[in-house]
Amino acid sequence: MQLVHCKFEDKESQFACEIAFVYGMNTQQERQELWRMLKQINSSITEPWMVIGDFNTILFVHDRVNGMPVKQSEIEDFQNCIQEIGLGQLNRKGCTYSWCNKREANERIYSLIDWAFGNDLWFMKYGKLEAYYHIPEFLDHSPIIIRTEVAKQKLPRPFRLVNVLLSQESLQEAVHKVWEQQVHGHTMYSIWRKLQFIEIETSQMNKQMSMLERKISILEEELKQVQLDLSADLFNEQLITTEKEILMQLEKWATIHQQGSSEGEVPCLDPRIARDVPCITAEQKLLLIQEVTETEVVQALKDLPAEKAPGIDRFPAELFKKYWHLIGKDVTKTTTQFFQNEKLLKEVNLSYSLLFNGGLTPRFQAKRGLRQGDPMSPYLFVLVMEYLNRSLTELRHIPDFNYHPRCNKMEIVHICFADDLIMCCRADVISVKLMMKKFNHFSEVSGLKANLEKSSLCVAGVNSRLKNQILEEMRFSQGKIPFRYLGVPLSSKKITVQ
Repeated sequence: MQLVHCKFEDKESQFACEIAFVYGMNTQQERQELWRMLKQINSSITEPWMVIGDFNTILFVHDRVNGMPVKQSEIEDFQNCIQEIGLGQLNRKGCTYSWCNKREANERIYSLIDWAFGNDLWFMKYGKLEAYYHIPEFLDHSPIIIRTEVAKQKLPRPFRLVNVLLSQESLQEAVHKVWEQQVHGHTMYSIWRKLQFIEIETSQMNKQMSMLERKISILEEELKQVQLDLSADLFNEQLITTEKEILMQLEKWATIHQQGSSEGEVPCLDPRIARDVPCITAEQKLLLIQEVTETEVVQALKDLPAEKAPGIDRFPAELFKKYWHLIGKDVTKTTTQFFQNEKLLKEVNLSYSLLFNGGLTPRFQAKRGLRQGDPMSPYLFVLVMEYLNRSLTELRHIPDFNYHPRCNKMEIVHICFADDLIMCCRADVISVKLMMKKFNHFSEVSGLKANLEKSSLCVAGVNSRLKNQILEEMRFSQGKIPFRYLGVPLSSKKITVQ
């Protein structure tokens, strides 16, 4: 699904319209379904209608700076769709471009791929409203803000214990006071209630001592100014360096919320690929299902970073480490009981709440996906990327596949660090097709797809006709050698320090 269509009404301001929120797919062929759906919805529209979101495509050839050259044929479908259903652009203010890959100056790409359109009824009723393209801050995209007279909803701000309090004697007294109380019921319920009591005891201290929000606010203002300056001087190396430094500081202090995995069926894994290398033995399986010990619980806590984002109990891991001598027995008992009876409190297991405008929304039930910071996330990611590794490794059994000349001896097809991937083969069309077939299979079964605008292809030692043929096959922009991977310049020649 590439769009969500709904009707929006605000009773206080009398603002009402129909809205289609768009998230376009990466390829021109996949976006054909989006244009069809917009035309279908348009046939039944009788009210002001706004179409807004990430279309993943530019509208005019000058809407991109750097990157792969744009062909008119790539944008004709988008232009024809907008013209056929009679949509016009909302008056734009703010950033000129809505997406940036945030790379170094010589590799930086800017594109306008996020749009806000309205039909004729929209402009008749709300023609004065503007689409403000906000500076991106942490994001690759600029958020689009449509300002109306709707009153801002006020939500209760969440409690978060800041680490600066952990060194205060007042917190130590509060923890001792609460943990000495007797709370009847299951051990897990007892811990949950005591943590709530600590929250009550420390809420005022937390409010007085916390300087976190002020620190983030100052850094965000600095980032806004730098990005505003950068919008006027797109490739200023000093501004780009300053932007990266501020983003690193903000990343240290801010909690970045991720969207859970979306629902929907995907093609199945190929069991032959999954089993084509050594798998765990029966003995190893037994080790994995052994009972969890007290030592393992303690070690798991020690392995958590000191500045780990708080969990659903809103307390950082450092609190449990500091007062383990006091609360460790109860926490260990609760953890081992869970692995024995597989029971969790509903407050822990079944509900979520979102931060919206700095406040917490009412809780709602969780159906699938992992919350940000879930300890399972890195393990699941490693399992998924291992499937990619095994898929690409299978190429060594295909006679028509040829390794890159510098990789033939070690039979290297790819290098992967987290989600940064390099794939390499000899510059012939058959090898490229075989390699991309494996990668596309991985994309289908995992749901992880390469962003073409953030990917590049480096080709050397072939004539221009073959190079263009390979570029057309992979549809990546042409890269240059040497290029940087994880900050290290890579080249076929020996690199020397000048």
